[in-house]
Amino acid sequence: MNNAANESRSDTLLKTVEAGSSYRMDAGTYQMDRVTDPGNRQYAAFTAQNAAYYIPRQPAGVYPRWFAARVTYTSLTAPQHATGAGYVLFTQAPKNAPWKNVLEPCLLPGTGPGPLIETDSHGFAIAASASDEAGLSVTSTQVQEATAESLDGSSATVKNPGNLADLRDEAYFSGKLPARSTDTHKHSAWGRVFALKTAGAASWRSMPSGRSSRWHRRRARPSRSASPASTPPPRR
Repeated sequence: MNNAANESRSDTLLKTVEAGSSYRMDAGTYQMDRVTDPGNRQYAAFTAQNAAYYIPRQPAGVYPRWFAARVTYTSLTAPQHATGAGYVLFTQAPKNAPWKNVLEPCLLPGTGPGPLIETDSHGFAIAASASDEAGLSVTSTQVQEATAESLDGSSATVKNPGNLADLRDEAYFSGKLPARSTDTHKHSAWGRVFALKTAGAASWRSMPSGRSSRWHRRRARPSRSASPASTPPPRR
């Protein structure tokens, strides 16, 4: 279904398999691509392989339920080849609702395989608790705000390593806008944090940005503005 949505750039189809920030980012990419790639020449079908599932124990009857998976993305364009790796996080909002992808952070090349998720004696991933995070410089309750401040260049706690997907997104969109474009955005803490126990804690969270872009065109209206959503290429 994801490939069908990507090929037709259908928000309606996309909503059947995605929600949250995953949906907003991919729907934003559709909007951008309709302008920058009207013929959808960059479309390529993909699949997710080598999935490792991290399913935490959760109290009965408590929703949303969630789990994460680490996957390798593979392009189905001949010859088939891996294009990257990352995590996909799914939630089920109420009982009997479909499971939907809400977060899909990528692992950038050269950053390693990701942290080792700890499991209990039955193989369930262990959700990080407050006691598990004791002594960490940043806990799961603090990580959203600290990350937002880091991306905006104002954090003394979390240092921006310079290779984050957000920076890659900014470079990606900057290359698609006309000359003399300006881009300003601020990040904010929003939504739920999903955390699993590692040697510290692995957490997944939304990190929306208020983004505005403005560009100028010759022999056209003096200016136009838009607010595309940020998402890493290629489309997942």
